[in-house]
Amino acid sequence: MAVYVDDAAIMFRSKPRFHLAADSVKELHAFCMKVGINKCWFHNAKGHPHYDITEVQRLAAIKHGAIAMSARELSFRTESGRKTLNWLIEKNAGDPAEQAKWIAMIPPGTEPDPAKQQELF
Repeated sequence: MAVYVDDAAIMFRSKPRFHLAADSVKELHAFCMKVGINKCWFHNAKGHPHYDITEVQRLAAIKHGAIAMSARELSFRTESGRKTLNWLIEKNAGDPAEQAKWIAMIPPGTEPDPAKQQELF
């Protein structure tokens, strides 16, 4: 299990915000308690539960072991992002070069389970 933080830098109230996510919601909440991130910043978005955090909180999260990655990489680690990525791979089945581009974006350790592949489409 791991915790991830992106580099989104989405402006909110004139300050950049970032997304903090984890392999499980339970792990995400425990990590945020440890780092001192208030639960009011939690978003229970379907397929993408995350905290919106400040730059100072992002640095603290990384210091405490969160894995920094791009916003795109983080999106593909979420349930909804994996569904989108799998859809793009399936959609481009007729174009091996294009399909390979999307397959290369599968984050390590998140390869789809062939038994569950059908439910993603």
